[in-house]
Amino acid sequence: MDNESDTLSSVDKGVPQLPELGRLVARVPHVAPKDGHDCVEPWGHLCLACHGFSALVTGRRGSEERSVLFDVGPSAEVWLENARRLGVRLASIEAVCLSHWHTDHSGGLPGVVAAISRSRLDDGLPEVRCAPESVQRIVLNLLTNALRHTPSDGSVVVTARRRSAELEVLVEDTGAGLSAEAERRVFERFWRGDPARTRANGGAGLGL
Repeated sequence: MDNESDTLSSVDKGVPQLPELGRLVARVPHVAPKDGHDCVEPWGHLCLACHGFSALVTGRRGSEERSVLFDVGPSAEVWLENARRLGVRLASIEAVCLSHWHTDHSGGLPGVVAAISRSRLDDGLPEVRCAPESVQRIVLNLLTNALRHTPSDGSVVVTARRRSAELEVLVEDTGAGLSAEAERRVFERFWRGDPARTRANGGAGLGL
């Protein structure tokens, strides 16, 4: 959530530090001239200060561009206002990564992810008619299994994309994957891949 250039932090000798105001003067559109001079009003574009961390990283190769958000800071409201002031297109953010769960890095996660999701839906994903409780149960089962079987240094990614006239939701992880028998029987009602699990601690199963 730091400003574009944090002039309060110490830096190594010789490292240049350009104040945020200097960048804004160069990129904020001019307003009506005054006394024959072009005027720039940068104050409303300054980032809001907030104790925490968030970094939006964009990589480009040729015409291809990918953006990943690392941490979201403690406040969704502050993050979203800073994104507006910086001109960030929320729909371009393809993934959100958290370094850890301390509030100053993760407190704004629900609100930020919700805003990014709404923006991506408005940016071209189709509206769908479904039974929301059933879809929620399926996705929750998939996420629970993915988190249970993915090592702590692995990743779980949920994405949504248009597929012809349908909306496809993907839950992908870097866990061990399914055995051949599990792939064949995973949609059978009440079947469990781990027979040691019970209803009390094992969920209802994807097939249900």
